Amino acid sequence: MSPQKIAAGVLILLGVVFRGISLAHYRMQSKQTPSVGIERRVLERKKQRALYIDYAFIAIGVYLLVA
Repeated sequence: MSPQKIAAGVLILLGVVFRGISLAHYRMQSKQTPSVGIERRVLERKKQRALYIDYAFIAIGVYLLVA
């Protein structure tokens, strides 16, 4: 097993773990923030950025796995 494939597996695993943590964190935060207003928009933007970061880890891991 090459170090590149190990790194790819670790990145994919980290992406999945971070996604689970993000989902739990933002589900808890959404219960505490009001349903309208600036705070909700800020929370939704943070949630979207976390989604992109999590998917980037997975995408880079898959790219390394295939390459």
